[in-house]
Amino acid sequence: MKRIVIASCLTVALVGVGGGSRASQGVALADNGGTTGQANACAHHAANGGKSHAYGLQCAAITTTVVYNYGIPFITVTGSDFAPNSQVTVTLTSLNAGYACKLSLTYPTDNAGSFTANQIQFGLIRQPSCLPATVTVTDAAGNSADSQIGGLATGSATVTPSVTPSSGAYYGEEDLTVNATTPLTAFHATVTVQKTTGLSFAGQFTSFPAGAVTVDHTETGSTIAYTYDLAPGRTIPAGSYSIGTQFNGNGSFHDFIADTFTVTANAGSGSTTSSGHFTPPAGVTPPPAAQVTTSASVTPGSGAYYTEEDVALKTAAALTAFHLVVTIQKATGASFAGQYTTFPAAAVTAGHTETASSIQYTYDLAPGQTIPAGSYIIGNAISGDGHSHSFDLDAYSGTATSSGSSVTFSGHIHL
Repeated sequence: MKRIVIASCLTVALVGVGGGSRASQGVALADNGGTTGQANACAHHAANGGKSHAYGLQCAAITTTVVYNYGIPFITVTGSDFAPNSQVTVTLTSLNAGYACKLSLTYPTDNAGSFTANQIQFGLIRQPSCLPATVTVTDAAGNSADSQIGGLATGSATVTPSVTPSSGAYYGEEDLTVNATTPLTAFHATVTVQKTTGLSFAGQFTSFPAGAVTVDHTETGSTIAYTYDLAPGRTIPAGSYSIGTQFNGNGSFHDFIADTFTVTANAGSGSTTSSGHFTPPAGVTPPPAAQVTTSASVTPGSGAYYTEEDVALKTAAALTAFHLVVTIQKATGASFAGQYTTFPAAAVTAGHTETASSIQYTYDLAPGQTIPAGSYIIGNAISGDGHSHSFDLDAYSGTATSSGSSVTFSGHIHL
């Protein structure tokens, strides 16, 4: 008798999440065409709760940005393709051998496995010695990603802001020093200068190779924006370069720390953006608050047929802005009779408007004018028909600015 042996074969089908593709097992990258296959694999990775890791599939990714505010580095980390609705641990480890800086923080992920960690402080005021550093992000499912950040910019380009020591009330120059250890294939910088009283554009320059960067500036009523852009088809060689932003002043205080910069550069390790403020040079300090005093009175002899109500103003410094309104109630038979000031001729424009119940006397600094330090009188007159007038109902209010500082004032008229 012959024995017949029948072999039984077992076929196993591997089906990925979403049906049809084996990408979630990490074996279909080549079948699906390189980066497209990896994208499909990572889509299955996310759909599978961030737990598909066969054959070394790595989908989690992070980006980092460093922003300097008043000399303090703040780091923002954004991530994707981590385990959804979970937590990630963000760890910063200094690469500076002289400082043992390390920081670990946890952040939640959303339904897609993404997160944003904002405003992480990792350094000392005006001494960001913890940078450069490595940023590592991990989750409980085993996903991880890391990135390195440098000084003011990540990658192999750093930016240092400064103000030339000779800068002051009549001229200012704010500089950026760009150090690139590898060629820059993309570059954009904007320096925004606040147009304080009397400030105007004076020039701009760079030390980049001729033609490598285009420069321009635009103005609004409150700012001047200086821009620097890599020219089409150009690359900036590795090296150290300067960017200069120049402006003129008229003697008024300029708050350098209110001016800002933003730099975006690609130095071979991805595009990064850094921004911050400028530190005023030694000896440049804000002026004292505007020293303006006011009082009001009624001139002797005023009565039922004619009244003059005066506002006395004294300023310890020149006024670069001024506005005053005096409101006099219209008693029966009262009417406008005139107005005057002892300010220098043409320094202030005067006007008045009337309603059924009051007369408003207005005074405004004329364009391009200043009011020198000193004492002044603003007179406001009304005529009457014999009826009594309640002076305590009349009032004044206004604002004045000197050396960049403003003050408001108000009061009532008293006999």
